[in-house]
Amino acid sequence: MSMYDHIRCEVPLPDGFEGEPLFQTQDFERVLATHAIREDGLYLDDGHYETVPKAERPHPDAEEGTLEELKGSLRWVPNLVLHPETHGVFNFYGKDAAGKQHGYEAKFMDGELIGIKVQLDPPKPDVPDTELG
Repeated sequence: MSMYDHIRCEVPLPDGFEGEPLFQTQDFERVLATHAIREDGLYLDDGHYETVPKAERPHPDAEEGTLEELKGSLRWVPNLVLHPETHGVFNFYGKDAAGKQHGYEAKFMDGELIGIKVQLDPPKPDVPDTELG
């Protein structure tokens, strides 16, 4: 199994796919970082987690020290940092609800998004699904 980074695409995809909010890529540092593709460029989400007040959690009346009390106790607070030097093409991919793989190539020049196109042959996972279970 290999490591990867996440891609959150905030622009429409050329095939209309609107599946999982996070895609994967192995074209960056592979440190489980999250990057966001926006109309004006590529961003690194250098955010942090914060504690959710008990009143805003799914089970605010849960007994202290239980798993129910912990559900929803943290939330991600994004802090998007622009990658102004992004130049080139990188691949990202994900699956739809039926398990069909969707792959894309995003092209950037001098930090600006030039376009996204569908990959004709999306990458295969490192480990076949039959070996995972």
